Amino acid sequence: MELSVLVNYQVGGKFYDGVYAGLMGLSYGSALHTDALNAWTETNTNSPIPRLDISSTSFFTASSTRWLTDASYLTISNINLSYKLPKKYISKLDLSNVRVFAAGENLALFSSRKGLNPAESFNGVNSNTYTPSRMVTFGLGINL
Repeated sequence: MELSVLVNYQVGGKFYDGVYAGLMGLSYGSALHTDALNAWTETNTNSPIPRLDISSTSFFTASSTRWLTDASYLTISNINLSYKLPKKYISKLDLSNVRVFAAGENLALFSSRKGLNPAESFNGVNSNTYTPSRMVTFGLGINL
């Protein structure tokens, strides 16, 4: 049996999450981040999120340290597991080698904010990009 795992990580640093900042601003017909539900109100005065006001959007979405987030992350980039069947089982079928395997790529990303991939850019600022596709492969290798 063989197992290989590729894990990437980063500890520390800051990341400017401009996409999150954009989702926290009000504009007609646009989406909002679910964190906006916790915005300041008369009954929620301890919220770190300012009161949502369509006339003041430019003030509370302006560039600020408020949009800096921890850039630490951990990704499980690749896992390969294979098993070579014993000769005593496959020799009866006149085969020299049979290997069963499973592989996965881009299996998990753990970061300070759900959906944030701090590794997506070199300059520490994100954009609206797709995360890499998650792929799982199963296979059978037979040598006659």
